[in-house]
Amino acid sequence: MNATHHTSSSRARVSPPSSRPAASQPYPNPSRSAGSRIRFDPERSWADNGNLDKARRLLQPIKTKHGVGLSWGDLIVLAGTIAIQAQGGPYLGMCYGRVDDTSGFWSHELGPNDKQAVVAPCPYTLDGTPEIADGDTIELCKDPFGAVQQQLIYVNPGGCNNGDHDPVCSGRQIRSSFGRMGMNDTETVSLIGGGHAFGKGHGICANGGGMAPNVDPVNPWAGTCGTGKAEYASTSGFEGPWTATPTVWSKLYFEYLRDFEYEITGGNNVWHMKNKDRKAPMPFNVSATQDVMMLTSDIAMIQDSEYSPISMVYASNLEKLEHDFRHSWYKLMTRDMGPISRCVDKGDLPAALPWQNPLPIYSGQVDYDAVKADLVASIPHDKRYAVIYAAYQSANTFRITDYRGGANGATIRFSPQADYPTNAGVAETLMMLDAVKARHHGLSSSDLIVLAGTAALESMGAGDLPFCGGRTDAADGEQAEDLAPWNSSTASIKAQVAVYAHQIKISGLSEAEYLALRGTVMCLGSGMASSVALVPHNCFRRLISEPRPWSAAVATGPTEMRTFSDGEGSTIPWHLMAFAWMPGTLATASTFASDPDHHMAALRVAWTKLMTADRFDGPTGNVCDAQLDDMTCTPANVGAACGSPTAGKSCTCDGRHARNLLFASTPKVHCHCA
Repeated sequence: MNATHHTSSSRARVSPPSSRPAASQPYPNPSRSAGSRIRFDPERSWADNGNLDKARRLLQPIKTKHGVGLSWGDLIVLAGTIAIQAQGGPYLGMCYGRVDDTSGFWSHELGPNDKQAVVAPCPYTLDGTPEIADGDTIELCKDPFGAVQQQLIYVNPGGCNNGDHDPVCSGRQIRSSFGRMGMNDTETVSLIGGGHAFGKGHGICANGGGMAPNVDPVNPWAGTCGTGKAEYASTSGFEGPWTATPTVWSKLYFEYLRDFEYEITGGNNVWHMKNKDRKAPMPFNVSATQDVMMLTSDIAMIQDSEYSPISMVYASNLEKLEHDFRHSWYKLMTRDMGPISRCVDKGDLPAALPWQNPLPIYSGQVDYDAVKADLVASIPHDKRYAVIYAAYQSANTFRITDYRGGANGATIRFSPQADYPTNAGVAETLMMLDAVKARHHGLSSSDLIVLAGTAALESMGAGDLPFCGGRTDAADGEQAEDLAPWNSSTASIKAQVAVYAHQIKISGLSEAEYLALRGTVMCLGSGMASSVALVPHNCFRRLISEPRPWSAAVATGPTEMRTFSDGEGSTIPWHLMAFAWMPGTLATASTFASDPDHHMAALRVAWTKLMTADRFDGPTGNVCDAQLDDMTCTPANVGAACGSPTAGKSCTCDGRHARNLLFASTPKVHCHCA
């Protein structure tokens, strides 16, 4: 199978690919292979995914044969991996268990569209005007994008500023883009050069490959010259293979960069050998040949001061290239699956790698009831909120886009998480809890933090909350890199609303659950309420009060400390007030204000979901399912999920464990109260 190089991607497609994995950045990029949203808009119509509708059609008979047991996400990743093997390339293993999305919902913020323009503005598109270079960093789209240009998966391989054929500048963009995906220089060079061992670019037609699926869904990318097929296929505008053997794995890509001089020879910024020293067979006429080529992003591999030494090693050491490529390819395909505990092992699952944030296996025999009793006796009354806040901040890094973060591992003890401005004071709270830890052999810090927060929340009126133990501790804070919460840095309610909308989306909580939990934490922390029971009256009623004569107080320091004032001495925290500008949370606040029991039930569910969100057991399971049954099947919680009054009733959940019920999109069909 010949690869197709698509517009502005710095890698070759050796098979039907996945969407790029989640980027490593404060605002997590939701694009990933697990979900296979390349089947939906906007991703299926991105220029970088041109003509991949044909590749998916090739896979359709296999998907049809194996049915729902085989996800598109697993199929696409497996097909690409096998295609590499079939051409002699290296193989590390497979993590199975990707679950397909049913729409392009998670890709909408990647744009281009009106929603993306608000949440993540990026003025530079395929037809846009480039930004001016900013010092040594040439980035067009900034974070949260994983790429530097909309609709492009990595960079524009024609060069910076929409194709200025400057390899040094291109190298800076490549490092920025791949760095956002958690790739270091070695991984980046091995991926680009290993991918370009195969295939060719298709750019024979001057007018491109035709209309995208969102413009012409019946006959997308039909071509604009000849038949539009075979030798007339056109996708990227770049024509030619990278090596003389484009269907065989080799290190020729790096040898050519080392041994030959290249020059721009016209066309769409394609570089050719000055003396035309190497040629490759034409894909549909093997008796004919064509020149091999490089793109500006390829020339960067030899002109960038950091990439060049790595390229030189690969040019002379095939074994080193194969080792690095098999690992970087596996990382590219798997990183968005989260910890290895989410993988299904079909016999070729590699051992956990550092980027999968492996934790020790739990082997303790901890008496959690005794620990809880010790905590209740040990936590001073005026420190209860601090303990709740520490547990909340420990778990609040969890994000459902790439299954990173969460309380397990207790990385809040280390930098960088300990240093987040929002975690000021948490270290002192953890030192206080260490005295309890010392009295209970085998107790992990992560279990201690969650259990302490749970006990403190109960003591402040939240009612009985379940606890699921068995967490273990990370040795350092490395797995928390780039998990800092995405906060608004300006005194803008509109910006804070965008922050909340995004945080709700990636938290795995519903809008109501997020308000119940975060709103309660903020109310208790601001002193507006001294117990959970007072939150609906003291906080949510004030939030929905009409008229709202609130005006922003003049304040210095971080936005977390700013308040709104009504001019009569009453204040409300800045971040809490932002919920009043969101129609969904404002409506929920009204419900909580008039129905405190509803608030209490939502709070218990939200707390439990967040504290156990990272306790994976396969792609969709959770090791805490059984322990949470009692919580789910109480009248209050089943009633909250089912939307029915439950006073005086007995409730059951028909075979659905608690976590499945809590996450169910239609919980009414799973719970019964009579």
